[in-house]
Amino acid sequence: MLFVKLHPAEKSLAFKDNLEKNKEIIETLKKAFEEKKKHQSESEKTILSAEKEIAILESQIKEIEKIKIQVGKIDICPLCKTQITSNHKEHITKESEEKISGLKKEILTNGEKKNKNWDLKENCLIEIKKFSEEIDKREKDILKL
Repeated sequence: MLFVKLHPAEKSLAFKDNLEKNKEIIETLKKAFEEKKKHQSESEKTILSAEKEIAILESQIKEIEKIKIQVGKIDICPLCKTQITSNHKEHITKESEEKISGLKKEILTNGEKKNKNWDLKENCLIEIKKFSEEIDKREKDILKL
């Protein structure tokens, strides 16, 4: 009966693959790692873009609200130089409300896009951490081998 005594370093190996297999797996992991980093970066750009768009839309809503208030306070239209009637005010209010409604829908859409990309970014970070840990373990195993 032949007993092979295992080297103590071999017992501590996290992965029992041979040297070449470990190197191949590390290369695959590094490619996946880089791909996830790229997706994370794209998600962060999309999040920033959505946040900027939301800020712009909110600013537009404030501007429209301000115009509605100003129209309620003036007697003569600054555009057509005629007396502002209640009909005129109603028209401006209705048009303003429609614009605000549309802008709020865009804010919701951008908020959903931001949240979706935030989740994608978080998932990428988790995957990146896993890839990094496995790469480190495999590189240590290669040194032991």
